[in-house]
Amino acid sequence: MSAFNPPATPYEPYPALPRQPRKEPLKVLCLGLSRTGTMSTWTALNKLGFPCYHMVECNLNKLHGNSFRLWRSAIEAKYYNGKGRKLVTADDFDELLWRYQAVTDIPTVLFADELIAAYPDAKVILTERDVEGSMKSMENSFYQILSWKIWWFLELTDWQHTRQYLPLLRYPIDIWTKGDPENRDKLRQGFHEYNAHIKSVVPKERLLVFHPRDGWEPFCKHLGVPVPDEPFPKVNEGDFVADLHSNVIVKWRIMMVLTGFAKKSVPVVVAGLAVWACWLMLKKW
Repeated sequence: MSAFNPPATPYEPYPALPRQPRKEPLKVLCLGLSRTGTMSTWTALNKLGFPCYHMVECNLNKLHGNSFRLWRSAIEAKYYNGKGRKLVTADDFDELLWRYQAVTDIPTVLFADELIAAYPDAKVILTERDVEGSMKSMENSFYQILSWKIWWFLELTDWQHTRQYLPLLRYPIDIWTKGDPENRDKLRQGFHEYNAHIKSVVPKERLLVFHPRDGWEPFCKHLGVPVPDEPFPKVNEGDFVADLHSNVIVKWRIMMVLTGFAKKSVPVVVAGLAVWACWLMLKKW
């Protein structure tokens, strides 16, 4: 099994470059929902030479801190309030995706129909697994992460990152359950309905329904590229996502917040918050 090593960490974000002209077209739309092997396909696409956008990229490709805000605003415009800038055309999406040739997982799957229409020449891959397996994985990732009490502290003190980032975790469940995020039956139904929808709107010659256990052969055949001489990536198992948030994102943001308070010379506040944050760490949030 391939061990997942992120290409960078939040401590080493990509250079915050302004939008540039796209050098390569967006070639692959991997539109499976979260917890269906999207991290494995993200790794595979990068190995094949298709720079791929994934939720991980939101933490690395900061666009001067605006990528979270842009995605959040677009999600709210489409699903909630109808206000703000919507993502519809390739030009709209390229503000966020100009340096990528592929996409997978949230937040992009929340705009599946728009992406399919905006990039008509892109191949579509629908990662699909047993829905009950996805439900178990959702419990160990999204639901576990969102239950942490530490988010209250970070939402209060970390406006630039956490306050913009958390909705990108909350909104998908709310959308897939049609506004009833604690209802697991509605989540199951949402997964089934989404998969059926993608199969109904994408022409068969453009679509590959895929599970990582299928391996490189169908994946590479669909994309028209050679098959690598190594196993298909198998990453993001078990509690990986929760561990990533715990060991990287949350601890990193706590450190940034406390450092910010220290620079502003608020020693009593820093000491109190540091003790409380450390207690939460020991209590696993």
